[in-house]
This record gives sequence, C-alpha cells and structure tokens, in this order.
Amino acid sequence: MKRKILVPWAMLERGKEVLKKSKSEVCYLHGPKGELPTLKELIQAVRQADVLPPRGTQPVPQEVILSNPKHIVNPEVFESPVYPRKLRS
Repeated sequence: MKRKILVPWAMLERGKEVLKKSKSEVCYLHGPKGELPTLKELIQAVRQADVLPPRGTQPVPQEVILSNPKHIVNPEVFESPVYPRKLRS
C-alpha cells in the first residue's frame, strides 16, 4: 500500500529524490517561492496524509495533529515540549 506523504515546506532536491525512491505518493504543499500553507490548507491536507515529516524549525500546531484521527497518539504516553500532556481530555 502506498503511503501518502505531505511535505508542507520547500524541500531540497536531495530530499525529493529520497521520497521519489520510496515510491510513495508525495504532495508538496507550499507556494512557488517556498511559502508555507495557511493553517486551513494544512489541516485539510493532513486529513488525507499518512505521513507529515516534521521540520525542526517549525512546530506542528496541535489543531493540525488532531485533524487526522488516525494519527492521534495515546495521550497517556504522548509528551513533548510543544504539547506537554495537553492532549488529555
């Protein structure tokens, strides 16, 4: 089964080559000059994706993570500096 990978930021050609070799379906969601998508665009795209590679310089907003229920991590074990135990309901 092909994985759907969403890349919301401009990526170097080397990275694109790696993703191409993975034979996954890849969607690049950024403007022609590398502009980041809006929060609304990102949430819509994440709902269809299987993989969202993180970028160390930009945290992924909690609304984006929660927009795709198949990717919600068990709140009992999920913790990070960006979202510490905030997912508990």
